[in-house]
Amino acid sequence: MHSKSPRNVVVVGGGIAGALLAKNLQDHAHVTLIDPKEYFEIIWASLRSMVDLSFAERSLVNYSDFLSQVKLINSYATHITESEVLTARGDHVPYDYLVIATGHIYSDPVTRTEGLSKYQEELNKIKSSSSIMIIGGGPSGVELAEGVYQTSGGETIVADQYFSCTGSQSGSSWLKDTILMDNLDMKGKLVVDKHLRVEGHRSIFAIGDITNLPELKQGYLAMRHAELTAKNLRLLLGGGSEEKMTVYKPGRPIAFVSLGKKDAVAEINGFTMSGCFPGLIKSGDLFVGKTRKTYGLNS
Repeated sequence: MHSKSPRNVVVVGGGIAGALLAKNLQDHAHVTLIDPKEYFEIIWASLRSMVDLSFAERSLVNYSDFLSQVKLINSYATHITESEVLTARGDHVPYDYLVIATGHIYSDPVTRTEGLSKYQEELNKIKSSSSIMIIGGGPSGVELAEGVYQTSGGETIVADQYFSCTGSQSGSSWLKDTILMDNLDMKGKLVVDKHLRVEGHRSIFAIGDITNLPELKQGYLAMRHAELTAKNLRLLLGGGSEEKMTVYKPGRPIAFVSLGKKDAVAEINGFTMSGCFPGLIKSGDLFVGKTRKTYGLNS
């Protein structure tokens, strides 16, 4: 007699990692995606979207456009047990395998239309402001500054508008009173093993920025997490041995910071370069076309 393979996969969080994993599994299991939004966003294009609405049009995509076989639950996950996920709207969603991809906390609109309107409002604010303050000098702050202004040598004290680019809170607070409470490190990240499973939980995986992996929190690495986890889940769903699961190797430090539409700064394995060459790699399209193809969309 053959045992029945687990077929219910629940993905919590529909960002870069969660949405790609759901796409790659939708032909292999009954996949449920839990996310309060109705759309997916190519998040690294968000700064360009604030000053160029054509990027917003391409980087905000309804889940239904590429997750045709996935059940969508537009709500927040509030609790998990060994067998189900509970949501804010009262759902009890059973799972055989659970993937947590809640990354960081953002105050995003619920619908794509509202998301596009938000970018239009931000653009209007930028255009109507004579001075803008950007708090935070990391990659996000630098890319936004390049998009909204030509800098001078003086300092700005008074600003009509300000934008905070100081990072966001880890999206793990909802796990603090669950079966995974002891799997959170001091920074609120989930401790995972070499297969991206939450340590001590054979049926629960974590991918994307919520993991404690010793690597930069970047979109292309979150996509690697999703692809590897989808591969391992396809193996398990098909009755394969855990011993054959693929091991994840943390990514090397690679970073590109766009300086407008033509230039960029890149750091690869400790080597830094700037100008039009790294700009050719990232700045023109910000990898939006390539990313859309990965998710099964027209570039």
